[in-house]
Amino acid sequence: MMAWWRWSSVSLVFVLAACSSSVPSPGTERQPGTPLLKPFSSYMSQQSARSASPDANWAASESNEAAPRGDCPVRDFRTIVTKGWVDRGVRGELTLVFLNDALFSTILYPDLVGLYLKKLAADGYALDPDAEDAKAHRIEPRTDLDSAVDAEDRTYVRWQDAALAAEDESWITACS
Repeated sequence: MMAWWRWSSVSLVFVLAACSSSVPSPGTERQPGTPLLKPFSSYMSQQSARSASPDANWAASESNEAAPRGDCPVRDFRTIVTKGWVDRGVRGELTLVFLNDALFSTILYPDLVGLYLKKLAADGYALDPDAEDAKAHRIEPRTDLDSAVDAEDRTYVRWQDAALAAEDESWITACS
């Protein structure tokens, strides 16, 4: 006969194994950050990002939390926005995107798109937001820099952590 404490221990192991998630929650396994639009890097928390830009007037823009269910862990997607951000001498609207409080991407909507794209090209990043097959520039260790036109016909430039993008895509594929 098995002692009650061994039976309890074995039962607890099976319960814990059954409750563990097979789909990782994006952004929760912290890695060293990759550079995004200065002064930001991926995996910064929302509080750290706000602290890195004390003069910005941040406003919450979007919040979308998918509660855990079955094998799918929580996916908390939030954005904050500030207007009047200046990069390379060009003003614009900056959006920071967070997954489970890990900075995932920075998206700049420059006021003077042509001028901003010329300045990026001078830095070695030629982007064509109208190209359908445009590929992102890889900035080591894992930042993808690209440009496109959104659903509201606004041109943006995005710096995105490729590893976090892959984690989020895995979650979406498995859990949507």
